[in-house]
Amino acid sequence: ALKLGHRMRGLPDFFSDVYAPGGGSFFERNGLLYQTPEQLDEFADQMAQVQPLIAALDQDPSIANMISLLARGLEAARDEGIGVENWPSVLERFGDATLAVFTEFPVAISWEEMLLQGSTIESVTRRVLVVHPVLDFKNVFSAARPMEMIHQLADELDLDAEAGVLVRITGNPALNYEEMFGIIWEIGIGGVFCFFVVAGVLYVALRSLPIVIACLASLLTGLVWTAAFAAFAIGHLNIVSMAFAVLFIGLGVDFGIHLGMRYGDLLQQGLSHEEAMRGSAESVGSSLLICAVTTAVGFFVFVPTEYLGIAELGLIAGAGMFIILFQTMTLLPALLTTGLRVNPKSIANSSFRFQHAWWAPFERRPGRVAVLAGLAGLISLAAFPYLRFDPNVINMRNPDAVSVQAFEDLLSQAGTAS
Repeated sequence: ALKLGHRMRGLPDFFSDVYAPGGGSFFERNGLLYQTPEQLDEFADQMAQVQPLIAALDQDPSIANMISLLARGLEAARDEGIGVENWPSVLERFGDATLAVFTEFPVAISWEEMLLQGSTIESVTRRVLVVHPVLDFKNVFSAARPMEMIHQLADELDLDAEAGVLVRITGNPALNYEEMFGIIWEIGIGGVFCFFVVAGVLYVALRSLPIVIACLASLLTGLVWTAAFAAFAIGHLNIVSMAFAVLFIGLGVDFGIHLGMRYGDLLQQGLSHEEAMRGSAESVGSSLLICAVTTAVGFFVFVPTEYLGIAELGLIAGAGMFIILFQTMTLLPALLTTGLRVNPKSIANSSFRFQHAWWAPFERRPGRVAVLAGLAGLISLAAFPYLRFDPNVINMRNPDAVSVQAFEDLLSQAGTAS
């Protein structure tokens, strides 16, 4: 910890301040003064007992001498009952170290831990460095450079599992870094997955490749326009407002589905392209407008909230509903009129309606449906009192993240874990 802290202090471009709580030259000289006289007396007595062992090992630190000392100690424990309670753990530690010589990571025996066992002086195996990193807020990963430097310094100092050392980084910058990395990855994967699922649903519903391509083109253009609106109106995205992309794809595709299905249906009825396009706009245009307004209102109610992440998401997603409405009523017809003209013969055998009324059994038995819905509501009400609010934001993060695990360990050590 001292070596790592010393190296970090020499890098002001990465770390503005580094210190070790409870460490340094002051505590090395005066640390025992923080113990009570009774604790110091007990510690001194224990050190006096092991002083001959330390002196003998200092003169001859060979394995033969150590085995001889162990044998003499066991004889004293057997004949005189000296240190009987300490020998099981000592022998177990030496046995583990002996067997581990033949493994990849040998076990090192901590003399400090053995000699202080059972005393009032704590043998600490975890050291904490409090680091103030230089963050780059122009970067999505503001703590990336300091964190990479810490790992690089740890590698240079051979602070790894082979040396019996585990270096972990936690704290708000590290938590935000890993959370942002996970969110960007998941939103990216989720967005791509959602896009291909939407493309499949469009093809099943519309049965016309030109209409599908026109809908997807309008959807992607609307997504770009919504991102441009976010850049103009807010100037940035946060870990919550980034989710607008998946919301936009899932909700925005509905507009193209309604207009495209009605357009294909009118083409099948023998109408010309101009008549079918005008008729579909007149048929579903007002419904799409009402849908855009009501959906946008549901997002805009988040805007007055004090939590900026939710407020910005509401503003971006709400504006996106009007953007995709505009794209559906302008770009989509333009594409179908120019390069993506639909040949009526290609959709002559397609169906733009449900051929099988899968909901018919529910229509025939409305009473049973009402009873089942009532029972589900009662069960939900019975479970409602067991619902609890969790104010711990750490529980909202990925439990497998290194920063979260390190943070939980520190809380457990301090006795404040939730």
